[in-house]
Amino acid sequence: MKRSNRSATLDSSSSLSIEPTDRPALDVRARPDRVPLSFGQQRLWFIDRLGNASTEYNLPEAVRLLGPLDVDALERTIHTIVARHEVLRTHFSEIDGVPAQVIMPTLRIPLRVDDWRELPSALKHQRVITSLREEADDPFDLTQGPLLRVRLFWLDDDEYIFVRTCHHIVSDGWSQAVFNYELTTVYEAYRNGRPSSLRPLPLQYADFALWQRELHEAAAEEGLAYWKAQLSGIPDRLELPADRPRLAVQTFAGAMCRVTLNAEQTATLKAFGRSQQATLYMTLLSGFAVLLSRYVGQDDCVVGSAVANRSDVRLREMIGFFGNSLVMRTRVRPDARVQELVQQVRRTAIEAYRHQDVPFERIVEELAPARRLDVTPLFQVMFALQSVPAVTLQLAGLAAEPISTFRPSNIGLGPLEAVAAQMLKARFDLEVHWFEDGGQLECFWLYNRDLFDAWRMEQMLRHYVHLLEQMVADPDRAVGSLALLAPEEQRELLATSRGADMAPAEATLVGL
Repeated sequence: MKRSNRSATLDSSSSLSIEPTDRPALDVRARPDRVPLSFGQQRLWFIDRLGNASTEYNLPEAVRLLGPLDVDALERTIHTIVARHEVLRTHFSEIDGVPAQVIMPTLRIPLRVDDWRELPSALKHQRVITSLREEADDPFDLTQGPLLRVRLFWLDDDEYIFVRTCHHIVSDGWSQAVFNYELTTVYEAYRNGRPSSLRPLPLQYADFALWQRELHEAAAEEGLAYWKAQLSGIPDRLELPADRPRLAVQTFAGAMCRVTLNAEQTATLKAFGRSQQATLYMTLLSGFAVLLSRYVGQDDCVVGSAVANRSDVRLREMIGFFGNSLVMRTRVRPDARVQELVQQVRRTAIEAYRHQDVPFERIVEELAPARRLDVTPLFQVMFALQSVPAVTLQLAGLAAEPISTFRPSNIGLGPLEAVAAQMLKARFDLEVHWFEDGGQLECFWLYNRDLFDAWRMEQMLRHYVHLLEQMVADPDRAVGSLALLAPEEQRELLATSRGADMAPAEATLVGL
């Protein structure tokens, strides 16, 4: 098993834990005739019904395996994981307009093996490209299931690509890491003729869904009152300058640019945060709020931040859709000092964490914004610092390399990486994902390519980094005096935009 600092979860609050004390106990619950959906599942169910089985919530993951793979042990391992997690045996029915979880007592997910060893290299490669696209674009039927697919492309005697695709309604980024850990652990045991060493799960996802409903009933009034007050009068939307008109129905075609901050820059950001008693997330969000304020021309900026929502340690070894979205509102006053802005963001974040158990779906219901098909409700930009260690798939006796939509591969997959990039889905106008890895920070700028050109997003990312550099260099500086353009960009802009000299310097306006 290989652990890294790369996280598949969106856990912006990971560095600051605030635990409510007055809450119902999370434990095994008696199952009613109809097991309700969690609030997050209910939102995805509604989106699926509205979009007629769209694919923006497919979660594909592919890894190249090199070495002697025990295919039988791999298939047995998958059956063990599916038997262990009820949510992977769940589909959804609707009775009298109300959806419910249908948990199958047993379910075998077949491992589809495509044996292409005898094909010519060019044809083999094309099959892989086509099949990866198919996996990403093949919708799930939530009413029938299964909501998990596993495939193995057998390319050579000791070369494979393993593809796992599930629907977000039964999984999330953290769950992907749990699946990888269990696949790594159980496969090694089965390959060596041993039984699985995984301990039984203390809870199942249905217990969480029932508990969440009970928790919300117990704390709904106070929590919703906070969010109603906090979000009162927020702007209808945050409209970034776009290169093309917004279509009548939201699209999800994604593209991405990125930047890496070196160890010195990262250490400087952290030191600045400590001086303000703020987390790295709060520092990064403060700079992002300034950037948005400049780009959209408004002082009131609202973004979403996702949290893993697994404060109970028992939830951290479970597969399922647990994440929740917090709404972060920042008022950017040009006359405020940088440190005053950071303190405002700090207070906002702490209060949001205190009320993170209120499902985002209930906040939307309570605020009742005008529903539109072209934008997401309440916020159109997502921001996250992902710092919880992820578990990458490492099967015993095999070398493994993820075919990543974020990181380019170092094993020369070439066109496969291009296909992975085409599989990117942008569920918002813009998603900013920060990763901390090896003492450095990487920022992945995922945007809707139906709205924005690459040059605009690359420029916006450069402006963001320049704002952060100025903020940490002078905390007493007025926010309104921070410059978007770096000096070299200013010089380039002046040199290329002033035009050619058309008259002698001594000419007068009257004479011209």
